[in-house]
Amino acid sequence: MVIDNVSAYSLISAIIYFHVGIIAITILRRNTAFLAKCSTSALLILLICSIARIFLPFDISNAFVIESKMIFPGILSILSMPVYSELTIWFILKTIWVVGIVIILLKAVKDFQVEIRKKDAYFTIEDEQINRISKEEIFQKAVIMISPDVTVPQVTGVFKAYIYLPPLSISDADLKMILMHEMLHFRGGDIFIKIFYILLKALFWWNPIVHIFQKEIYALLELRCDMNVTKKMSYEQRIKYLECILNVIKQTHFVKKINIQNVSTIANPNSEGDLQQRFRIIMNRDNFDSLKFKLRNLFLIITLFLSSYFFIIQPAYTPDTQEYIWKEKIFEDNGNFLVIYNENHIELYMNNTFIRNVSKNELERPPLSKYKMYKGED
Repeated sequence: MVIDNVSAYSLISAIIYFHVGIIAITILRRNTAFLAKCSTSALLILLICSIARIFLPFDISNAFVIESKMIFPGILSILSMPVYSELTIWFILKTIWVVGIVIILLKAVKDFQVEIRKKDAYFTIEDEQINRISKEEIFQKAVIMISPDVTVPQVTGVFKAYIYLPPLSISDADLKMILMHEMLHFRGGDIFIKIFYILLKALFWWNPIVHIFQKEIYALLELRCDMNVTKKMSYEQRIKYLECILNVIKQTHFVKKINIQNVSTIANPNSEGDLQQRFRIIMNRDNFDSLKFKLRNLFLIITLFLSSYFFIIQPAYTPDTQEYIWKEKIFEDNGNFLVIYNENHIELYMNNTFIRNVSKNELERPPLSKYKMYKGED
């Protein structure tokens, strides 16, 4: 197996596999029974592999080519159509794509700056309960603040956890669970995951699937924190945890919308359905060692990830032999030869029969490097 450079076809295949991955995550994330048995680790690994597939779109020399004889060639034909002189549809779309990426990234930077200034302007109040609990070792590295400007308990911060709480009337035990939930968001690097996905959303700003999937990311992160917080809890303790969340929601019921793009929250009032799923998973999670399920899922996901490199989608054409200038020369090399139209359209023939399209990089290695090459007429 030899890894080649990136080609246009391998990049397109990577984009397709990425979207297949996020669609699979969306379906499985809504399967409560699956999450109760296998936790969220499998979906997070699948997410990492899907994203890695985008940024590692390499060609494999012995990959199996999936030929597209209608859809792919049709799309390429439309994209290569000239609009004015040598200005093609693809060039226009590519320009719009890049401009859109720049605009969305600039907007994201502005939103972060606005969020930082907003938090700096919060009016904070002293609270004896917070001062007492924040001295515990687990919370000593966090900055915990009470502010009437805060809507629901939330955490933000890159190198240090900043936990913001609205004024709440709760017990010490409930407050500790809330703070633990928010600390797990910080320790799990959720802010980095959200920032990275914003970058990914900017790259595919034109695709509604990527925008819709953002909600799945946030729900998955909340589920992961719930699973970690309640990992060693008894059934009764889990009930207490859920009662704590309900208590927070009741005391912040007036909140209609919050911006959870740059923060993580224990109770998001924007999605009642996700909250119901969280409750069902916490109460119905199986009390057994799920290591074998996690290992099985890990093996399956990594196998699928690696297998995707052995399949690449390329356009296939049925040539009319009467249009090629190499027609009279094909018998010189026993019918094994290459026809080059351009660097993105190279056809392999064996025994005078069209086999498949090949990439430019394959021409540098035997046996293709030993075949005669002829110029094809478009």
